[in-house]
Amino acid sequence: MSPGDALRRVIETMASGVLLPGGCGLMDPCEREKCDAAASLTAQQREDITASAQHALRLITFKNIHKVLGIQPLANSNPAADRKRPAPAGSNPQNGAAAMGAKVTKL
Repeated sequence: MSPGDALRRVIETMASGVLLPGGCGLMDPCEREKCDAAASLTAQQREDITASAQHALRLITFKNIHKVLGIQPLANSNPAADRKRPAPAGSNPQNGAAAMGAKVTKL
């Protein structure tokens, strides 16, 4: 699992509401007895953390992880990677409608 996938899974778990009252909580693995690590948080703080995780998950999903991490966006070395669908083979983006096979008439 990549570090990015691991971060996303943690954010997904927090966004699912595990900290909310009635959720399973966040058990401390270092304690012998079952102990909720977030027991000292108020209900409002738990809701705020959940809402922030949901917002962060939306940002990550739409390729804005740099906003979550508070860093500058990385330069995209392949701008064609952001296309919604691949361009047809042998097409020229300069031709516009002609590249899509549409009939073009000159006036």
